[in-house]
Amino acid sequence: MTYDELVLQIRQRPLQEQLSLLEMLAHSVKEELTRKETESILEHNSSGRAEVVVAPNNTELYGLFKAGNGLAPTDEKIREDYTNYLIEKYK
Repeated sequence: MTYDELVLQIRQRPLQEQLSLLEMLAHSVKEELTRKETESILEHNSSGRAEVVVAPNNTELYGLFKAGNGLAPTDEKIREDYTNYLIEKYK
């Protein structure tokens, strides 16, 4: 069956069947994308050992950069925190 034949058959179906098919296809595509995102990728580091790297999906990153109080720090606050960090590091 060609793509055009498939499209023609889908368009001839009742609306409820088209919606059901659309939902099933969306679910199938989402599963495939999730599977590909979470597949392990083998990388070789400098020692020659294989290391497994798993790419996170977008939902795992949600809120990662969110400030604790909901407000982003000012440039001055960032500068002060970094200065304090360096002072502590090189004591």
